[in-house]
Formats: sequence, C-alpha cells, structure tokens
Amino acid sequence: MDGGDLPAVKLDKFKDPLVKFEKQFPFHRMHIASFRQVIYNFGKDKFAISDLKARLPGSLWEQALKPGSPTMTLLESLPGSEKNDSDPLETLVDTTSMLLLSIIWCGGDFDDKAEALFQCLNPPGQSQEGISANDKEWDLVFDTMCYLATVFTVDQAMQQGINTKSYDEDLTKRGIKGMRISEIEDPPAHMGFIMQVFGYESRLDRDAFFATVIDKNCNWVFQANKIRERLVPFLDEGVLDEVEA
Repeated sequence: MDGGDLPAVKLDKFKDPLVKFEKQFPFHRMHIASFRQVIYNFGKDKFAISDLKARLPGSLWEQALKPGSPTMTLLESLPGSEKNDSDPLETLVDTTSMLLLSIIWCGGDFDDKAEALFQCLNPPGQSQEGISANDKEWDLVFDTMCYLATVFTVDQAMQQGINTKSYDEDLTKRGIKGMRISEIEDPPAHMGFIMQVFGYESRLDRDAFFATVIDKNCNWVFQANKIRERLVPFLDEGVLDEVEA
C-alpha cells in the first residue's frame, strides 16, 4: 500500500486543465473522513508540515511532501499558513484552510462531505443538533472554500505553467459573497447558497441540512469545478449590483 485510501485516477481522462491539475495532488487519493481525522487530531489552529508527513505514512505522501514539491508549495501557500518562528525552514499550515480544501479535493461521497462541512460550520463544542442561516461561520467557511476552488487553484496552476484564465481577486471575492447571500430567485442560477439551502427558514436540523446539501441543486459546493461554474454569473457587475441592492 502506498498510503492512499482510494485508487489513483488516469489524468488523461480529464479535459478540464484545472481538474487535471487538482488530481495531480494526493488529496484525491484520501477519503475525506480519514484525512479530516488526521487534521483534527492535531488539535491546533496551525500544524507543521513535518507533523502531517509523520501522520501520513507511505510512498504517496513521502514523494508528495518532499521539499520544493508542488504539494509542499501548495501547502505553504494556503491562506493563513505562515513560517514557524522557532524553525524558519518549517511552515505552519492553517487548519481551517486545510479542512476546507479537503472538502473539495479529497475523495468520499456527498454524505461524507456534508458531515465535513457541518463540522466546519459547527466546530466541536458547539451544538450539533442543527445549523442556522445566519451562523457566524458561514462567511469564513463558504467564502474560503470557494476562494480555494477559484483564485487559489488558478494561481497555483499558473505557477506550474498551466495556461488558464486568471481571476480578478477583488471581483472574485465580491462574487463569492454574492454567491453566498443572493436572494434572487429567478433565474435559479443567481440564487445564493444560503437561500438554496434554507429558503425562508432560519434554521435546519442536522438531518434536514444534510438532505438539502447533498441534493443535486446544492451539492455543487463539494466540487471545485462546479463551484467555478456556479460563480460565473456572480462575476457580472449587473448581477452583483442587483444582489447588493
């Protein structure tokens, strides 16, 4: 065994250059539940890459986490990551960013990813009975996850010489917020994720939340390429003006 939970995929079957880029990393070989547990077990806001390597044995991660590798560069560039003051050669990776990237890049079905999203929105110690539309974690969790699927992924891909259209960071952040908060109902493509999930309810219990987010209308949030597709209309100034009015 090389340390992966899931079998490797053939990269040549992917036509989308960004999807192919994402599949070059070992995260797609990891089941979201097992990888998430590794990260949670650190019990810290930030963790050292060397500690991650120690928790992920096998040739898959040994190769991926070599100094200067694409995976190392990616981890060092994650939002919130920083140099370790006690060891300038070591990087401390932001736990929240790592967990959110794992939702969109790791393997597992939508139920597993719904659980991961729920736990990011309701960290241990908070009520596990349900979730509110106005939960204070929505902006950080949703916006960061979508940022990772768009600006971050494209920046990393371009650094590796992949020819793809770049994002205007300020416009994209504005568009991601619109994609979260929009109350436009027609056309459905302009409806924000909060409205998609909650409608006019202020709160959903755990089971109702899971059932809704794994539905075909909402499960785009677990797929990086679908996030990019969903964002397109929210990069239009006219749509954003209507959302923000």
